[in-house]
Amino acid sequence: FESAIRAFRAAGPREAATVGAALNGLASVHHAAGRPAESLKCLAEANALVQGRLPRGHPTTLLSANNLALALQENGRHDEAIRLYTETLNAMTELNTADHPDALLCAHNLGVAYARAKRYPDALAVLERTAA
Repeated sequence: FESAIRAFRAAGPREAATVGAALNGLASVHHAAGRPAESLKCLAEANALVQGRLPRGHPTTLLSANNLALALQENGRHDEAIRLYTETLNAMTELNTADHPDALLCAHNLGVAYARAKRYPDALAVLERTAA
């Protein structure tokens, strides 16, 4: 993990997307191995680095933010996840349309986060718009 972070910090903007994707992959391995706290730490670091290196709205920044929100949600940090999903969904819909597959996935994730936070009216509103 530390060597990946060092590589990312040394990478220029051209390599940032590739290294950011690799860090997200590393977090997926932590998650699959049953280490959600380590996955969250990796994703938080990756997201901070990607957000600082790539332009707003770059596909890697949006994927990184979505993955971090998912990890926050899985670690019981629902309010933070909802905030990040909302920001990410807004950025995705600014760049694409609301029915773009990435925006639909993020909207679905937001709806699930609302449900896990027991905010059922909000969950229904988001998920019904997603299904329409």
